[in-house]
Amino acid sequence: MNNNNFFPSHRKIGWFLLLFILVFLASGTQPAKAGIRCKAQKFISIKECRGLRLFYKNTNGATWKDNTGWLTNTDPCHWKGVACSGGLVTSLILTDNGLTGSLKPTINKLFNLKTLNLTNNKIEGIIPSELEDISGLKVLYLKNNLLSGNLPKSLVNLVKLEIFNVEYNLNLRWAIPPLYGNLENVQFFMYQGTKLCAPNDPFYQLWEGQIGHTSKTGHRCDPLIMDSFESGNFDGWKDVVNQSLEFSVIDKVESRLVGCNLCVLNSAALVDYFGLEVNVPNRQRRFVLLNNLNYLKKLNVRFYINPINLSMGNNSKFQVLKANHGSVVPFYLIVGKDTGGYKVKAVAKTNTGFRNGTKWAYIPTGPSSIEVNWMASNDLITPNGYIELYVNGGLRTGRYNINNGNHVITALRWGITKQIKVPNAVSGSFYLDHFGADLSTYIGP
Repeated sequence: MNNNNFFPSHRKIGWFLLLFILVFLASGTQPAKAGIRCKAQKFISIKECRGLRLFYKNTNGATWKDNTGWLTNTDPCHWKGVACSGGLVTSLILTDNGLTGSLKPTINKLFNLKTLNLTNNKIEGIIPSELEDISGLKVLYLKNNLLSGNLPKSLVNLVKLEIFNVEYNLNLRWAIPPLYGNLENVQFFMYQGTKLCAPNDPFYQLWEGQIGHTSKTGHRCDPLIMDSFESGNFDGWKDVVNQSLEFSVIDKVESRLVGCNLCVLNSAALVDYFGLEVNVPNRQRRFVLLNNLNYLKKLNVRFYINPINLSMGNNSKFQVLKANHGSVVPFYLIVGKDTGGYKVKAVAKTNTGFRNGTKWAYIPTGPSSIEVNWMASNDLITPNGYIELYVNGGLRTGRYNINNGNHVITALRWGITKQIKVPNAVSGSFYLDHFGADLSTYIGP
Protein backbone atom coordinates (compact mmCIF):
# COMPACT_ATOMS: atom_id res chain seq x y z
CA MET A 1 0.00 0.00 0.00
CA ASN A 2 1.23 3.50 -0.82
CA ASN A 3 0.95 5.48 2.41
CA ASN A 4 1.61 8.71 0.57
CA ASN A 5 -1.67 8.26 -1.25
CA PHE A 6 -3.59 6.91 1.79
CA PHE A 7 -3.22 9.86 4.17
CA PRO A 8 -4.09 12.63 1.71
CA SER A 9 -7.34 10.84 0.84
CA HIS A 10 -8.22 10.71 4.56
CA ARG A 11 -7.47 14.40 4.85
CA LYS A 12 -9.95 14.99 2.01
CA ILE A 13 -12.59 12.92 3.79
CA GLY A 14 -11.97 14.86 6.99
CA TRP A 15 -12.39 18.18 5.24
CA PHE A 16 -15.59 16.88 3.59
CA LEU A 17 -17.03 15.82 6.95
CA LEU A 18 -16.15 19.17 8.50
CA LEU A 19 -17.81 21.00 5.60
CA PHE A 20 -20.94 18.80 5.95
CA ILE A 21 -21.20 19.55 9.69
CA LEU A 22 -20.86 23.30 9.08
CA VAL A 23 -23.60 23.22 6.41
CA PHE A 24 -25.82 21.11 8.70
CA LEU A 25 -25.48 23.59 11.56
CA ALA A 26 -25.97 26.57 9.27
CA SER A 27 -29.25 25.07 8.02
CA GLY A 28 -30.74 25.55 11.49
CA THR A 29 -31.69 21.86 11.86
CA GLN A 30 -31.12 20.82 15.44
CA PRO A 31 -30.79 17.32 16.82
CA ALA A 32 -33.64 16.08 18.99
CA LYS A 33 -33.48 17.39 22.53
CA ALA A 34 -33.42 14.85 25.32
CA GLY A 35 -34.63 17.52 27.71
CA ILE A 36 -34.17 18.27 31.37
CA ARG A 37 -35.78 16.09 34.02
CA CYS A 38 -38.66 17.97 35.62
CA LYS A 39 -37.99 16.38 39.01
CA ALA A 40 -34.41 17.65 38.90
CA GLN A 41 -35.21 21.34 38.35
CA LYS A 42 -36.26 23.50 41.34
CA PHE A 43 -37.64 26.59 39.64
CA ILE A 44 -41.29 25.68 39.01
CA SER A 45 -43.62 22.87 40.03
CA ILE A 46 -43.11 19.45 38.50
CA LYS A 47 -46.67 19.57 37.11
CA GLU A 48 -46.10 22.87 35.30
CA CYS A 49 -42.73 21.68 34.00
CA ARG A 50 -44.39 18.58 32.57
CA GLY A 51 -47.14 20.75 31.13
CA LEU A 52 -44.55 22.80 29.25
CA ARG A 53 -42.80 19.68 27.98
CA LEU A 54 -46.10 18.25 26.72
CA PHE A 55 -46.99 21.55 25.09
CA TYR A 56 -43.62 21.52 23.30
CA LYS A 57 -44.26 17.97 22.11
CA ASN A 58 -47.88 18.52 21.06
CA THR A 59 -47.04 21.64 19.02
CA ASN A 60 -43.91 20.11 17.43
CA GLY A 61 -41.45 22.33 19.27
CA ALA A 62 -38.44 20.91 17.44
CA THR A 63 -39.65 22.68 14.28
CA TRP A 64 -40.53 26.06 15.86
CA LYS A 65 -38.83 29.12 14.41
CA ASP A 66 -37.30 29.83 17.81
CA ASN A 67 -37.18 27.27 20.61
CA THR A 68 -34.33 28.83 22.55
CA GLY A 69 -33.87 27.22 25.94
CA TRP A 70 -36.70 24.69 25.61
CA LEU A 71 -35.74 21.38 27.21
CA THR A 72 -32.09 22.46 27.50
CA ASN A 73 -31.96 25.35 29.97
CA THR A 74 -32.43 23.96 33.47
CA ASP A 75 -34.66 26.93 34.33
CA PRO A 76 -37.97 26.67 32.37
CA CYS A 77 -38.65 30.33 33.18
CA HIS A 78 -35.91 31.17 30.68
CA TRP A 79 -37.43 29.17 27.84
CA LYS A 80 -38.53 31.19 24.83
CA GLY A 81 -41.97 32.71 25.48
CA VAL A 82 -42.28 31.56 29.09
CA ALA A 83 -42.60 34.05 31.94
CA CYS A 84 -42.79 33.25 35.63
CA SER A 85 -43.65 35.03 38.83
CA GLY A 86 -42.84 33.67 42.24
CA GLY A 87 -42.06 30.22 40.87
CA LEU A 88 -45.34 30.04 38.92
CA VAL A 89 -45.65 29.91 35.12
CA THR A 90 -47.90 32.92 34.49
CA SER A 91 -47.42 33.67 30.79
CA LEU A 92 -46.86 31.74 27.58
CA ILE A 93 -46.46 33.94 24.50
CA LEU A 94 -45.32 32.28 21.27
CA THR A 95 -46.74 34.42 18.49
CA ASP A 96 -45.75 33.81 14.86
CA ASN A 97 -43.35 31.06 15.85
CA GLY A 98 -44.26 28.16 13.55
CA LEU A 99 -46.28 26.13 16.05
CA THR A 100 -48.19 23.21 14.51
CA GLY A 101 -49.92 20.19 15.99
CA SER A 102 -52.77 20.77 18.42
CA LEU A 103 -53.71 21.90 21.91
CA LYS A 104 -54.25 18.87 24.11
CA PRO A 105 -56.19 18.57 27.39
CA THR A 106 -52.81 18.60 29.18
CA ILE A 107 -52.71 22.37 28.62
CA ASN A 108 -54.48 22.47 32.00
CA LYS A 109 -51.22 21.53 33.70
CA LEU A 110 -50.27 25.19 33.16
CA PHE A 111 -52.90 26.09 35.72
CA ASN A 112 -51.30 29.37 36.85
CA LEU A 113 -51.33 31.06 33.44
CA LYS A 114 -52.65 34.59 33.27
CA THR A 115 -51.80 35.03 29.58
CA LEU A 116 -51.82 32.51 26.73
CA ASN A 117 -50.99 34.06 23.35
CA LEU A 118 -50.45 31.74 20.38
CA THR A 119 -51.44 34.13 17.60
CA ASN A 120 -50.30 33.57 13.99
CA ASN A 121 -49.39 29.91 14.08
CA LYS A 122 -50.81 26.76 12.46
CA ILE A 123 -52.32 24.97 15.43
CA GLU A 124 -55.10 22.59 14.41
CA GLY A 125 -57.90 20.71 16.16
CA ILE A 126 -60.42 21.82 18.75
CA ILE A 127 -60.09 24.20 21.67
CA PRO A 128 -59.86 21.82 24.65
CA SER A 129 -62.55 22.18 27.29
CA GLU A 130 -59.85 21.66 29.91
CA LEU A 131 -58.89 25.31 29.53
CA GLU A 132 -61.48 25.89 32.24
CA ASP A 133 -58.96 24.49 34.75
CA ILE A 134 -56.77 27.57 34.19
CA SER A 135 -59.14 29.52 36.37
CA GLY A 136 -56.99 32.67 36.61
CA LEU A 137 -56.59 33.13 32.84
CA LYS A 138 -57.13 36.76 31.83
CA VAL A 139 -55.84 36.89 28.25
CA LEU A 140 -56.51 34.21 25.63
CA TYR A 141 -55.22 34.93 22.12
CA LEU A 142 -55.63 32.10 19.58
CA LYS A 143 -56.03 34.36 16.56
CA ASN A 144 -55.12 33.23 13.04
CA ASN A 145 -54.59 29.52 13.52
CA LEU A 146 -56.29 26.44 12.03
CA LEU A 147 -58.60 25.64 14.92
CA SER A 148 -61.93 23.93 14.21
CA GLY A 149 -65.11 22.76 15.90
CA ASN A 150 -67.08 24.71 18.48
CA LEU A 151 -66.21 26.92 21.42
CA PRO A 152 -66.38 24.70 24.52
CA LYS A 153 -69.13 25.55 26.97
CA SER A 154 -66.57 25.25 29.76
CA LEU A 155 -65.16 28.67 28.78
CA VAL A 156 -67.91 30.10 30.95
CA ASN A 157 -65.81 29.06 33.96
CA LEU A 158 -62.95 31.42 33.06
CA VAL A 159 -64.43 34.06 35.32
CA LYS A 160 -61.36 36.34 35.23
CA LEU A 161 -61.11 36.42 31.43
CA GLU A 162 -60.69 39.94 30.03
CA ILE A 163 -59.48 39.40 26.46
CA PHE A 164 -60.71 36.61 24.17
CA ASN A 165 -59.60 36.47 20.53
CA VAL A 166 -60.12 33.58 18.10
CA GLU A 167 -60.33 35.65 14.91
CA TYR A 168 -59.52 34.07 11.55
CA ASN A 169 -59.81 30.44 12.54
CA LEU A 170 -61.90 29.68 9.49
CA ASN A 171 -63.20 26.33 10.72
CA LEU A 172 -64.42 27.43 14.13
CA ARG A 173 -68.18 27.09 13.82
CA TRP A 174 -71.60 26.66 15.36
CA ALA A 175 -73.34 28.69 17.99
CA ILE A 176 -71.35 30.53 20.63
CA PRO A 177 -72.25 28.90 23.96
CA PRO A 178 -74.08 30.86 26.69
CA LEU A 179 -71.07 32.64 28.20
CA TYR A 180 -73.08 35.29 30.02
CA GLY A 181 -73.45 35.11 33.79
CA ASN A 182 -69.89 34.33 34.84
CA LEU A 183 -67.85 36.26 32.27
CA GLU A 184 -68.47 39.76 33.57
CA ASN A 185 -64.89 41.01 33.12
CA VAL A 186 -64.57 40.52 29.35
CA GLN A 187 -63.47 43.73 27.62
CA PHE A 188 -62.49 42.29 24.21
CA PHE A 189 -64.49 39.50 22.54
CA MET A 190 -63.23 38.92 18.99
CA TYR A 191 -64.36 36.21 16.56
CA GLN A 192 -64.58 37.69 13.05
CA GLY A 193 -63.19 35.50 10.30
CA THR A 194 -64.80 32.36 11.76
CA LYS A 195 -68.07 30.49 11.16
CA LEU A 196 -69.26 31.13 14.69
CA CYS A 197 -72.74 32.58 15.06
CA ALA A 198 -74.35 34.58 17.83
CA PRO A 199 -77.27 32.67 19.36
CA ASN A 200 -80.76 34.12 19.24
CA ASP A 201 -80.76 34.41 23.00
CA PRO A 202 -81.71 37.80 24.46
CA PHE A 203 -79.48 37.24 27.50
CA TYR A 204 -76.49 36.48 25.28
CA GLN A 205 -77.19 39.47 23.08
CA LEU A 206 -77.42 41.74 26.12
CA TRP A 207 -74.13 40.35 27.46
CA GLU A 208 -72.27 40.77 24.17
CA GLY A 209 -73.74 44.25 23.70
CA GLN A 210 -72.16 45.40 26.97
CA ILE A 211 -68.62 44.35 25.97
CA GLY A 212 -66.48 47.34 25.06
CA HIS A 213 -64.69 45.87 22.04
CA THR A 214 -66.07 43.15 19.79
CA SER A 215 -65.42 41.87 16.29
CA LYS A 216 -68.16 39.61 14.98
CA THR A 217 -68.98 37.46 12.00
CA GLY A 218 -72.35 39.15 11.63
CA HIS A 219 -74.03 35.73 11.56
CA ARG A 220 -77.00 35.04 13.78
CA CYS A 221 -77.85 31.42 14.42
CA ASP A 222 -81.10 30.60 12.70
CA PRO A 223 -82.90 27.97 14.76
CA LEU A 224 -85.91 26.38 13.17
CA ILE A 225 -86.68 24.59 16.41
CA MET A 226 -84.84 23.66 19.60
CA ASP A 227 -86.23 21.61 22.45
CA SER A 228 -85.00 19.47 25.30
CA PHE A 229 -88.45 18.12 26.22
CA GLU A 230 -88.48 19.77 29.63
CA SER A 231 -92.19 20.47 29.10
CA GLY A 232 -93.03 16.80 29.71
CA ASN A 233 -94.96 16.50 26.43
CA PHE A 234 -94.82 17.47 22.77
CA ASP A 235 -96.81 20.67 23.17
CA GLY A 236 -93.72 22.69 24.02
CA TRP A 237 -92.37 22.28 20.50
CA LYS A 238 -95.03 24.56 19.03
CA ASP A 239 -94.41 27.10 21.77
CA VAL A 240 -90.67 27.20 21.14
CA VAL A 241 -90.88 28.16 17.48
CA ASN A 242 -94.08 30.23 17.70
CA GLN A 243 -95.25 29.26 14.25
CA SER A 244 -97.67 26.77 12.73
CA LEU A 245 -95.54 23.65 12.87
CA GLU A 246 -97.36 20.43 13.52
CA PHE A 247 -95.94 17.75 15.80
CA SER A 248 -97.72 14.51 16.46
CA VAL A 249 -97.05 11.01 17.72
CA ILE A 250 -97.38 8.50 14.90
CA ASP A 251 -98.08 4.81 15.43
CA LYS A 252 -97.99 3.16 12.01
CA VAL A 253 -98.91 -0.30 13.29
CA GLU A 254 -101.84 0.40 15.56
CA SER A 255 -104.64 2.91 15.22
CA ARG A 256 -103.73 4.68 18.42
CA LEU A 257 -100.78 5.15 20.74
CA VAL A 258 -100.65 2.30 23.23
CA GLY A 259 -98.98 2.89 26.57
CA CYS A 260 -95.62 4.59 26.31
CA ASN A 261 -94.47 3.40 22.91
CA LEU A 262 -93.14 6.85 22.25
CA CYS A 263 -93.55 9.54 24.84
CA VAL A 264 -91.90 12.14 27.03
CA LEU A 265 -91.68 10.96 30.62
CA ASN A 266 -92.06 13.55 33.35
CA SER A 267 -89.47 11.63 35.35
CA ALA A 268 -86.96 11.84 32.51
CA ALA A 269 -87.75 15.19 30.94
CA LEU A 270 -85.43 17.18 33.21
CA VAL A 271 -82.56 14.70 32.96
CA ASP A 272 -80.00 15.38 30.25
CA TYR A 273 -80.15 13.01 27.28
CA PHE A 274 -83.22 11.09 28.52
CA GLY A 275 -86.08 13.39 27.45
CA LEU A 276 -87.87 11.29 24.81
CA GLU A 277 -88.23 7.56 25.48
CA VAL A 278 -88.86 5.32 22.47
CA ASN A 279 -90.20 1.83 23.23
CA VAL A 280 -90.07 -0.38 20.17
CA PRO A 281 -91.97 -3.63 19.60
CA ASN A 282 -90.33 -5.90 17.00
CA ARG A 283 -90.50 -4.63 13.40
CA GLN A 284 -92.61 -1.63 14.29
CA ARG A 285 -92.05 2.10 13.90
CA ARG A 286 -92.39 4.91 16.40
CA PHE A 287 -91.61 8.49 15.51
CA VAL A 288 -92.61 12.13 15.86
CA LEU A 289 -93.47 14.16 12.82
CA LEU A 290 -92.56 17.73 11.99
CA ASN A 291 -94.28 18.97 8.85
CA ASN A 292 -95.22 22.20 7.10
CA LEU A 293 -91.54 23.06 6.57
CA ASN A 294 -91.11 25.71 3.93
CA TYR A 295 -89.53 23.83 1.00
CA LEU A 296 -86.07 23.87 2.55
CA LYS A 297 -83.00 23.55 0.31
CA LYS A 298 -80.61 23.40 3.23
CA LEU A 299 -81.05 21.96 6.70
CA ASN A 300 -78.95 21.05 9.73
CA VAL A 301 -80.43 18.66 12.29
CA ARG A 302 -78.79 17.82 15.62
CA PHE A 303 -79.96 15.56 18.43
CA TYR A 304 -78.71 13.24 21.16
CA ILE A 305 -79.21 9.50 21.06
CA ASN A 306 -78.63 7.05 23.90
CA PRO A 307 -79.11 3.39 22.88
CA ILE A 308 -78.67 2.21 26.46
CA ASN A 309 -81.58 -0.29 26.56
CA LEU A 310 -81.90 -0.99 22.86
CA SER A 311 -81.86 -4.59 21.65
CA MET A 312 -80.32 -4.94 18.21
CA GLY A 313 -79.12 -8.11 16.56
CA ASN A 314 -75.78 -8.11 14.81
CA ASN A 315 -75.97 -6.16 11.52
CA SER A 316 -79.48 -4.88 12.28
CA LYS A 317 -80.31 -1.31 11.24
CA PHE A 318 -83.07 1.26 11.48
CA GLN A 319 -83.75 4.78 10.27
CA VAL A 320 -83.71 7.27 13.14
CA LEU A 321 -84.28 10.40 11.04
CA LYS A 322 -85.89 10.89 7.65
CA ALA A 323 -86.51 14.03 5.62
CA ASN A 324 -89.47 14.06 3.24
CA HIS A 325 -91.24 16.01 0.54
CA GLY A 326 -94.31 13.91 -0.12
CA SER A 327 -93.05 10.46 -1.07
CA VAL A 328 -89.58 11.79 -1.96
CA VAL A 329 -86.83 11.26 0.64
CA PRO A 330 -83.95 13.77 0.22
CA PHE A 331 -81.92 12.24 3.07
CA TYR A 332 -82.10 9.88 6.03
CA LEU A 333 -79.93 8.72 8.92
CA ILE A 334 -79.36 5.08 9.83
CA VAL A 335 -78.38 3.55 13.18
CA GLY A 336 -76.76 0.13 12.98
CA LYS A 337 -74.91 -2.33 15.13
CA ASP A 338 -72.22 -4.90 14.50
CA THR A 339 -69.42 -6.51 16.47
CA GLY A 340 -67.72 -3.11 16.70
CA GLY A 341 -70.71 -1.52 18.47
CA TYR A 342 -73.32 1.07 17.56
CA LYS A 343 -72.76 3.15 14.45
CA VAL A 344 -74.46 5.82 12.31
CA LYS A 345 -74.54 6.61 8.61
CA ALA A 346 -76.14 9.43 6.60
CA VAL A 347 -77.59 8.92 3.11
CA ALA A 348 -78.57 11.58 0.57
CA LYS A 349 -80.43 10.85 -2.65
CA THR A 350 -79.78 12.31 -6.08
CA ASN A 351 -82.43 13.63 -8.45
CA THR A 352 -82.73 10.13 -9.92
CA GLY A 353 -83.00 8.42 -6.52
CA PHE A 354 -79.41 7.13 -6.42
CA ARG A 355 -78.17 6.81 -2.83
CA ASN A 356 -75.01 8.66 -1.73
CA GLY A 357 -74.13 7.25 1.68
CA THR A 358 -71.36 8.39 4.01
CA LYS A 359 -69.06 5.94 5.70
CA TRP A 360 -70.20 4.42 8.99
CA ALA A 361 -69.17 6.29 12.14
CA TYR A 362 -69.14 4.41 15.45
CA ILE A 363 -70.73 6.01 18.50
CA PRO A 364 -70.48 5.23 22.23
CA THR A 365 -73.18 3.24 24.04
CA GLY A 366 -73.99 6.30 26.14
CA PRO A 367 -75.41 9.64 24.92
CA SER A 368 -73.90 10.96 21.70
CA SER A 369 -74.55 14.15 19.76
CA ILE A 370 -75.39 13.45 16.12
CA GLU A 371 -75.63 16.22 13.52
CA VAL A 372 -76.56 15.87 9.87
CA ASN A 373 -75.91 18.82 7.56
CA TRP A 374 -77.64 18.57 4.17
CA MET A 375 -77.80 20.89 1.17
CA ALA A 376 -79.38 20.55 -2.26
CA SER A 377 -77.53 21.60 -5.39
CA ASN A 378 -77.92 25.18 -6.54
CA ASP A 379 -79.55 24.04 -9.77
CA LEU A 380 -80.39 20.89 -11.72
CA ILE A 381 -77.04 20.80 -13.52
CA THR A 382 -74.35 21.72 -10.98
CA PRO A 383 -73.62 18.77 -8.65
CA ASN A 384 -72.69 20.75 -5.53
CA GLY A 385 -75.07 19.23 -2.99
CA TYR A 386 -73.67 17.49 0.07
CA ILE A 387 -74.40 15.66 3.29
CA GLU A 388 -72.12 15.71 6.35
CA LEU A 389 -72.21 13.68 9.54
CA TYR A 390 -70.88 15.01 12.86
CA VAL A 391 -70.50 12.93 16.04
CA ASN A 392 -69.97 14.68 19.36
CA GLY A 393 -68.99 17.92 17.64
CA GLY A 394 -66.46 16.55 15.17
CA LEU A 395 -66.89 16.00 11.44
CA ARG A 396 -66.62 12.25 10.93
CA THR A 397 -67.59 11.72 7.31
CA GLY A 398 -69.42 13.28 4.37
CA ARG A 399 -70.44 12.95 0.72
CA TYR A 400 -70.04 15.86 -1.65
CA ASN A 401 -70.72 16.88 -5.26
CA ILE A 402 -74.21 15.36 -5.18
CA ASN A 403 -76.62 16.21 -8.00
CA ASN A 404 -79.79 16.73 -5.95
CA GLY A 405 -81.07 20.15 -7.04
CA ASN A 406 -84.62 18.81 -7.43
CA HIS A 407 -84.99 18.08 -3.74
CA VAL A 408 -86.63 20.16 -1.03
CA ILE A 409 -87.68 19.26 2.52
CA THR A 410 -91.16 19.83 3.89
CA ALA A 411 -91.26 17.27 6.73
CA LEU A 412 -89.02 15.46 9.22
CA ARG A 413 -89.63 12.16 10.98
CA TRP A 414 -87.59 11.29 14.08
CA GLY A 415 -87.56 8.14 16.21
CA ILE A 416 -87.68 4.77 14.47
CA THR A 417 -88.98 5.61 11.02
CA LYS A 418 -88.10 2.29 9.39
CA GLN A 419 -86.56 -1.03 10.41
CA ILE A 420 -84.22 -2.02 7.64
CA LYS A 421 -82.73 -5.40 8.48
CA VAL A 422 -84.88 -8.44 9.29
CA PRO A 423 -85.01 -10.95 10.92
CA ASN A 424 -82.48 -9.15 13.16
CA ALA A 425 -85.18 -6.71 14.24
CA VAL A 426 -84.84 -3.85 16.71
CA SER A 427 -86.69 -3.90 20.02
CA GLY A 428 -86.43 -2.57 23.54
CA SER A 429 -86.10 1.12 24.33
CA PHE A 430 -83.74 4.00 23.78
CA TYR A 431 -83.67 7.73 24.41
CA LEU A 432 -83.60 10.80 22.21
CA ASP A 433 -83.12 14.34 23.44
CA HIS A 434 -81.98 17.89 22.70
CA PHE A 435 -83.39 18.11 19.20
CA GLY A 436 -82.24 21.10 17.16
CA ALA A 437 -82.76 22.16 13.57
CA ASP A 438 -81.21 25.17 11.84
CA LEU A 439 -81.85 26.39 8.34
CA SER A 440 -78.16 26.71 7.52
CA THR A 441 -75.91 27.07 10.57
CA TYR A 442 -73.89 24.33 12.19
CA ILE A 443 -75.41 23.61 15.57
CA GLY A 444 -72.71 21.66 17.35
CA PRO A 445 -72.79 19.43 20.43
